[in-house]
Amino acid sequence: MGDQKTIVVEHYPVERLPDDIRERIARSIGDGPFVKLHIEVDALPADAGSTRPFDHYFGKGDGTYSGLDPIDDIRKLRDEWE
Repeated sequence: MGDQKTIVVEHYPVERLPDDIRERIARSIGDGPFVKLHIEVDALPADAGSTRPFDHYFGKGDGTYSGLDPIDDIRKLRDEWE
């Protein structure tokens, strides 16, 4: 699972593109029924929120156990019930 940065779509119908993009295409390369699109995602600013995949967060928590030794913490919890 990772961040996808580029999308390529071949034979995309020009008629389905937004008007402003269609006009740019017509001015620069002329009219045609299909185009090949390369879409690249710009990097988001650091304050734009998290775009990391979910698996990035595994093992990143503050910790479930109070001490440095989770085994010791589990034993203490077990002993409370005995």
